[in-house]
Amino acid sequence: MAVTWSELASSTAQNPVFDCAVYPIEDQQVLSVIGPDSQKFMQGQFTCNLAEITTTQFRPGACCNAKGRMVTSFSLLQQAQDHYLLTLDASLTDITLNHLKKYMVFFKAQMQPAEYLMLGLQGIDAAAALTSVLGSAPAHDYEQISAHDCTVVKLPYGGGFQLWFDPSQDPAPLTQLLSQCTLSSQAKWNENLIRHGLGRVSALTSEAFIPQMMNLAQVGGVSFSKGCYTGQEIVARMQYLGKLKRHMYRLGFDTQTHVKPGDEIFVHGQNNPVGSVINAVNCDGQQQALVVLEDKALVKLAEGAIYTGPDQANAKELLSLPYDVIDEQPE
Repeated sequence: MAVTWSELASSTAQNPVFDCAVYPIEDQQVLSVIGPDSQKFMQGQFTCNLAEITTTQFRPGACCNAKGRMVTSFSLLQQAQDHYLLTLDASLTDITLNHLKKYMVFFKAQMQPAEYLMLGLQGIDAAAALTSVLGSAPAHDYEQISAHDCTVVKLPYGGGFQLWFDPSQDPAPLTQLLSQCTLSSQAKWNENLIRHGLGRVSALTSEAFIPQMMNLAQVGGVSFSKGCYTGQEIVARMQYLGKLKRHMYRLGFDTQTHVKPGDEIFVHGQNNPVGSVINAVNCDGQQQALVVLEDKALVKLAEGAIYTGPDQANAKELLSLPYDVIDEQPE
């Protein structure tokens, strides 16, 4: 019988051994990609380079439409030869399957939803906690390990660890991990991803942005040397010939009004939107969001002139990201 998160929650430590937190991840879906042509198929559809993805190395990435707009973004792991796991926002499950199956009919590969329990791990002792249960922990960004029916990756820029577990297997590793760590919440994990600039496409933002607008290249999700894939010409043209005028930033908002993915962003006195909300969270008395915003609109932030519609949540401040968004100041 498959174990559930509610059953595992009873294992939570009353007196944690390690200074770290475990976060349930229940808003993401895993798609299993299996078949002798699975790598070849995905290489022709995804922004990341499949040659860089192994059983010890994962990558973020995206699949785009012909106009270079991201249908979905994801994390991609290799479980075994000709077997991959694609993890994405759950709201995009059907959209992604319908989009990719149009191309998959020409390949010996299958893609379907798969059941996995997922959790995040973050904190000073996170690596030590994983080592106590699994015998080791990923030491470098993008590194992946597998042990005791668990697959663990290290997210870039200090974003912590993410773990996948087959719920049909013996849950002892997860039970032991939870018994030694503090159990936190999904909202806090989403806040962690936002704080580390790890944006995620959802159904509300599908086909709205090219990868560079969401800083996907900065987090290792775009290869500009791998060759052709759907939308590649647009993505490459923007990289080498264009001047991108929008990037993803982290903004703090007032807490009186709820900010949601897909909300448009405006400057007071202007009718046309200057950006959109990608991901947002309101916890611990602070509301923050990753937003794709016109670079030139940042000067209006200090004036208190940026807000989201239709409920007019006011942006208060520009919050830091762990990487450089653009190399030069907008004109």
